[in-house]
Amino acid sequence: MSFSLTLKIESIPPPLNVVMRQHYHKRHKLYQDIYHHVKFLSKGKTPPSPLEKATIEIERHFYRFCDFDGLVGSFKPYIDSLQQNGVILNDSWAVLGSWKVNQIFRAKRLGPLVIIKVSENET
Repeated sequence: MSFSLTLKIESIPPPLNVVMRQHYHKRHKLYQDIYHHVKFLSKGKTPPSPLEKATIEIERHFYRFCDFDGLVGSFKPYIDSLQQNGVILNDSWAVLGSWKVNQIFRAKRLGPLVIIKVSENET
């Protein structure tokens, strides 16, 4: 039986170029908030042991788009949190391979949405 976890988050992280210009303490607080949020959303849904091979799919639904490297970089704290919470072994290429990342237009009135899917790969 393969493991799968889907997280729906009704907020988006700031783009990487904004985060990297922040003061260390402000960036640290942002990352801690993300870690706690992911921990809350994944509580009781983690696999018995961290996944050694997995696929990550991220969809960012928003009315504005980011450039690709800023988009991928902005989700690094979410992936780090999956590692801290025991969902994945680590975030290395050997475990995750390339991330599948997409941006989808969503009307401003609907608000932001992020969907993160973690699926176990059979080794």
